[in-house]
Amino acid sequence: MKNILHKLFKPNKGIAIWGWWQGKNLGDNWIKQVMAKAFTDSCFISTDTPSTDLNKYSFLICGGGGLFIRDVYETWKQKIVVPFGAIGLGAEFSHKTNAAFALSQRAQFFFVRDQYSIECMHLSDKHRSYDMTFFDPLPVLEKPDLGKILFIWRAPEELLVYDDFIQYIGESSPEQEWIKILKHNFQTITTDTFLTTDNYIKLITDDVEFIISARYHGIIAAIQRGIPCIGIDICPKIRALLKECGLENFCLKLSEVNMLEKKINEGRDNAHLIRQKQLDFAAGAHAKVTADVNYALKKIRQFI
Repeated sequence: MKNILHKLFKPNKGIAIWGWWQGKNLGDNWIKQVMAKAFTDSCFISTDTPSTDLNKYSFLICGGGGLFIRDVYETWKQKIVVPFGAIGLGAEFSHKTNAAFALSQRAQFFFVRDQYSIECMHLSDKHRSYDMTFFDPLPVLEKPDLGKILFIWRAPEELLVYDDFIQYIGESSPEQEWIKILKHNFQTITTDTFLTTDNYIKLITDDVEFIISARYHGIIAAIQRGIPCIGIDICPKIRALLKECGLENFCLKLSEVNMLEKKINEGRDNAHLIRQKQLDFAAGAHAKVTADVNYALKKIRQFI
């Protein structure tokens, strides 16, 4: 497929992938890497690209993450005259309009990363897919370093400027309270915020016994690698992911730090069962996303 696309593309007239490509978040950088592998010989354009420039390409792909948090991004409410598709999209809160459904009716393909996002966007099950990183998942971790934890924090202040997040997050405990408990339960604590221009997702998840994350792709990484995890429920997508994986029991609100030690012990006691659920979920997600990418490539080839 790569050679076919390479021969048919004209400079700046081929596939453009539109999304969060500012390079300031480890999860976004990971998605971009996988999107580049799935759709070779394509270029990336960011969300601040003028809508008039979108129609300069032969095909547009909208995708790879939580682009439609509350509604369809304004750019995609403009007149897009070239063929387009969407893949790996996610939402946080229920859309007040049916703009996503209208867009899906015009798209050559339209795949959403979870059932929760489908409900938020008022779509049907035919649009169901998974996070794009499952197309090229991280290798399963075989021998973790017992006593070592990866703790991924997201400052709630960055979300508490929005009314819907204020209502969803509720009361919260500071990062220091979480780390205090971790020090009583792990010998080595590695912390991260995912605020980076690099892409070191495999390196940072190597050799850890446990992952606790307030970042969505921290939980995605744990699932792909088979590492027991606890999701910090700072946004709906984290709980939705763990629920679909059969591990919603390991999702804590920011105010539930008093339950953390109990969940750590529960995770250790049930590590084998948790791992099996994670790997089963990852295998199904990989198969579905691979099929969706192949379908998208066939559609794209029709317009090149």
